[in-house]
Amino acid sequence: MVQLKEFFKNSNYSDSLFNEAEISAIESRINMREAKGKEVPYTTCLIRNKEIKLTPEEIVRQLYVYRLINTYGYPMSRLQAEYAVNFGREVKRADIVIMDKDKPTVPYIIIEVKKPKLSDGKEQLRSYCNATGAPIAVWTNGEQISHYHRKDPNYFENITALPRANEKLSDILGEQITYDELKNRDKIANERRSLCSIIKEAEDEVLANAPQVRAASPFMQFFTFGIKLPKMKGGFKVRDLLPSNETNVSLILFAIIFLQLTLMKKPSVSPVPLT
Repeated sequence: MVQLKEFFKNSNYSDSLFNEAEISAIESRINMREAKGKEVPYTTCLIRNKEIKLTPEEIVRQLYVYRLINTYGYPMSRLQAEYAVNFGREVKRADIVIMDKDKPTVPYIIIEVKKPKLSDGKEQLRSYCNATGAPIAVWTNGEQISHYHRKDPNYFENITALPRANEKLSDILGEQITYDELKNRDKIANERRSLCSIIKEAEDEVLANAPQVRAASPFMQFFTFGIKLPKMKGGFKVRDLLPSNETNVSLILFAIIFLQLTLMKKPSVSPVPLT
């Protein structure tokens, strides 16, 4: 039987996010077909119910669709692949869309797998969600995964998990969790993210519409670009000082945020009061 890991060589995708049962289920559906004298792998798409050529990103899509159906409990009737999203005269295709339970023509969750880098995938999701009004977005490359709640067009909030078919978004947002549960949901372990990437994403999200704050923040410049020290060739960055084993993430994040607020100069433009 063909193994999925063979498809991920020299690519930015992986199947490490998925368990053995999920991987085996997709591997068992692979059919080899001859094309131009070569054996080409195909599978029957779980959503479209037609044969498609396998590529690294297509494998990640099929793996995640399998999880949506078998772990999260979403029925096939609510899933669409290559969903058309209109941007005026231009039409783009969202990789996976879960339609709203009560409004079957309205997108509820949009999942992006074509962009293997988080920054690119998040921007793609932002445009899709703003165009469709979908409140939830997911990005994954098969190795890392991120879940977002679109609070407004300019702010995507990280959420701990994707709602299951029998849950609402409010169940996730208003969930009360214990300290042990919080440790079990560690983004670094579960989403295969580094602490640096999480901090960088948070900075980018908060300061996306406040360039004057970004420019005025010495810590932001220090953290992002690093500083030159006479005895250190190439200088160093704060992110280089973070521990490799992320044992005290909460304390580190608190210290970083405190230092950020302490060093931040007052913006030249008065902030808009929260309502």
